[in-house]
Amino acid sequence: QDKATGKHQTVTISGSSNLDKNDIERMIKEAENHSAEDKRRREEIEVRNEADSLIYSVERQLKEIGDQLQIHEKGRIGQLLEELRQLLSQPAASLEEIRGVTSDLVQASAAFQNIRAQSSGTPFQTGYAGQTGQTGDGAGEEIYDADYTDYTDYANDMN
Repeated sequence: QDKATGKHQTVTISGSSNLDKNDIERMIKEAENHSAEDKRRREEIEVRNEADSLIYSVERQLKEIGDQLQIHEKGRIGQLLEELRQLLSQPAASLEEIRGVTSDLVQASAAFQNIRAQSSGTPFQTGYAGQTGQTGDGAGEEIYDADYTDYTDYANDMN
């Protein structure tokens, strides 16, 4: 109602569906009957997507640091990559097979983490202000927050 003019209008909202209650109930029952199949299909898609992501990740790591792997590790990873690619190309491949090869590839690619851990042993380890760090020779040093340009700035801030 418009208070200035006193005019009054009403709006009626009604359902736009022409389905009767029987059709709606039938559709709900069909959805419930297919829920197990939908769940299985979703699981299959998730497993395949995870395997595909793993392939991409491992291939990228192979390009970056694959030359640092031992020959047998690199060969095993290559074999598992190919096996997983073949499984993913087959629509009828079982989820158990895909999961098994994915798990094997994750275990085999643990060699990348070993290489990264060995190569990240920098001569000076970083930490928080006031922590004692280690240099390559084992001598302790104070470590300060990277925001400070010298010890004076850090000391003034602490007061």
